[in-house]
Amino acid sequence: LEILSEEVGGWSVAQEGRVTVALDTAITDELRQQGFARELVNRIQQMRKALDLPLTERIAVEIKAPAMFCAAIGVMEDYVKSEVLAVSLAFSAQPAGTLVEEVEIGDSAITVGLMRLGASAG
Repeated sequence: LEILSEEVGGWSVAQEGRVTVALDTAITDELRQQGFARELVNRIQQMRKALDLPLTERIAVEIKAPAMFCAAIGVMEDYVKSEVLAVSLAFSAQPAGTLVEEVEIGDSAITVGLMRLGASAG
């Protein structure tokens, strides 16, 4: 008996010996939102590190981004805020703060402003 594997639309299939693995490679809106949120958290954490913020210091975040990105982050706002200790997360045409950086997330240029609030805020 010989079993052959082949890729089926939207699935990636790999086989080694007697083991076959198939992965659904479709990106849903929910997965896209989670990916954007995780990347934003990563960039904000890098900004916190650049400012040498204490682990407990609260921040405010302002973001300028394309509408699709803003909509995705709006859905994931609580997750982002809790991960980076943000008291607020706002969308702004001109983000301001202690540190403002432009970052690439996916195909989009995002401007992130991070403002220090101190350890006792929030």
